[in-house]
Amino acid sequence: MTKAWGAAAVPAVLLACVPAAPPATTSNGATAGLCRTGERALWQCPVGGKPASVCLGANSIHYRSASGAGEPLDIASDASWSNIHIGGNRSQGGLNQDHIRFSSQGTHYVVHAGETGSLNERPGLRVSGVAVLRGAAAEEMVESLDCRAGTPFVTGAFQAISGAAPQEWDGEETDDGPFDAIY
Repeated sequence: MTKAWGAAAVPAVLLACVPAAPPATTSNGATAGLCRTGERALWQCPVGGKPASVCLGANSIHYRSASGAGEPLDIASDASWSNIHIGGNRSQGGLNQDHIRFSSQGTHYVVHAGETGSLNERPGLRVSGVAVLRGAAAEEMVESLDCRAGTPFVTGAFQAISGAAPQEWDGEETDDGPFDAIY
């Protein structure tokens, strides 16, 4: 298997509660999931029966998920983006997958999207979702939420993330580390 990313920084955690703002819209005027005005939706899909979105602002990135009541869960990048990591795996025909990991208070929300390769029994199948893990080394799988639509990240998502992150940010997952996995 060939890695899509290299070494990573040690994660720090921050849970940011951001005041409500009007929702962002797409080019055709439709609401862009849980993203707000001025943010770009990099991924959005219902998971666990509730909407979830990855939203990129000028200098921040958010994972938002609707809760049963009240404000949605909002995990935002801290000032140095040390709680945001990206990774992925490439195989020679099995599954090619990318992910963005949002860490907060020892819990990790891994938004992933991929497509099965030509050697898989169902080539071209798109898969995506959110894995919720707990512990510094992902010792506990809290839940795995599938996006039934298999929604991919938007084209150019990872280049846009690199452009919005602080210049000194190195958020690549550690090779063979606890989060260097297929979800």
